[in-house]
Amino acid sequence: MRDLIIDALKAASEAHPNLRGYLKGTAAWYAGALALKAGEAPDDEQRLRDERNLAKKLEQFFEGQLDRILKEVKRQYKTLSFEFWSEEERALWEMFSDDFVGILMHGVNGGISGLGDIANLINVDNLTSPIIAYGRTYRADWLKLISETTRDFVEKSTLEWIASGDPLSELIKTLSNPELGVFSKTRAARIATTEVTRLYSLGNKLAWEQSGTVKEFIWQTANDEAVCPMCGGRHNQVYPLEQMKEIPAHPNCRCWAKPVVNYEGFANEIDRILAGR
Repeated sequence: MRDLIIDALKAASEAHPNLRGYLKGTAAWYAGALALKAGEAPDDEQRLRDERNLAKKLEQFFEGQLDRILKEVKRQYKTLSFEFWSEEERALWEMFSDDFVGILMHGVNGGISGLGDIANLINVDNLTSPIIAYGRTYRADWLKLISETTRDFVEKSTLEWIASGDPLSELIKTLSNPELGVFSKTRAARIATTEVTRLYSLGNKLAWEQSGTVKEFIWQTANDEAVCPMCGGRHNQVYPLEQMKEIPAHPNCRCWAKPVVNYEGFANEIDRILAGR
């Protein structure tokens, strides 16, 4: 009987997303957790705003970075120093850090909303320390890769220019070529999508870990024609919560996670009602 009630509530919640407004207590919680649409994260609108904002800032950063590189190359006529690139990495983090906590907290809030009526199990204040700790890891593991990609391209182009004996104008043309993509709007947008996906995934994971009710997640894709084969095969598959570190699965990844909540409490409540207690 209990399983029949759960199955019926699941089917009704999926067929009628507004059902939750007429339910109370654990039934409302269960229906809310089932109400997410395929391909649509609960925080999609905020996620897109974060992506657009970060892409715009990255465009501006890359534009300024190209100017700084060209100025330095014209002055030195050689590859750029380690100190120059260290300063560029610091400047990238300075630009990004203004939004880092905000984007991560949007991910936390999205994770909380996915828990429905058990969201009150989470004390956001307890997440301050792990967020600060992750900031250090994030800068070292991910933003550093963005800087290294730029540096590798510039150094390779500069060394090839030196070996060729071409005039400086040729190097400037290569570095400024938008089709090569290093300082382009396309790259800025790709990085923004990837990094917002990464931070939202981490924010979700932090919230779900603290709730104590989530040990697994369901991999979700955007469920459209742009989904790659790598992620398409993972859609609707269940994984341990620890594997959320694999989202994003690749650059420009738009995947997200849906929590698998332990509904034992809900089932126990149905048992209590059926027993007349």
